Amino acid sequence: IPAGWIGSRQLFDSIQPWDVSLLINQDGEYFTRAIVASAGVILEPESRVYYRSGLNDSTSRFQIEKISSLYRTVQSFDQTLQPLTTNDELKQLIANQYQRFIQKVYPEAHELRREANKRIAQLAPPSSACLKEIAESPFARLICFLFGWKVLIQLRRLRK
Repeated sequence: IPAGWIGSRQLFDSIQPWDVSLLINQDGEYFTRAIVASAGVILEPESRVYYRSGLNDSTSRFQIEKISSLYRTVQSFDQTLQPLTTNDELKQLIANQYQRFIQKVYPEAHELRREANKRIAQLAPPSSACLKEIAESPFARLICFLFGWKVLIQLRRLRK
C-alpha cells in the first residue's frame, strides 16, 4: 500500500505519474512501475502500516463498473515487466495476474477474459496459488476439486 513506500524524488520523477483514470488498483500499477525503474527494494521487517478496509466507497472495492480498469492494470503490469520476462517465474507471476482477473470478473466480461486467456497461453500456466486464493476453506477447495472454480464462484453469487 502507498504508505509503506519511500523512494527518491529522482526515481518518482523518472516514471509516468499516478494514473488517476484507473478506478481500481492505482497504487499497485504505480508501484510496479516504480519498482522496475528502481535499483532495488529493501524490506524493513519492523515497519508497520495499518490499513482500513471494508469501506463501501473505497477505490479498492471491486465493482462491475471497474472491470475494464482492472484489466488495464493487469496489462500495465504485463507491459512494465515485459523486458524482464525471460525469467519463467516472472512469466508465471504475470500469468497469475491475468488468472486472478479472470476469476475476479467471472462470469462477466467474456471478451476481456478471452484476451486474458490468450495472454496466459503465451506466458506460462498460472500457479496453484490462484486457486487457493478463491478457495480458502477446505469445503471450497473440495468444490473446486470436484466441480471447478467456476462452480464455486457461481455458488457464491447465489449465496449473496
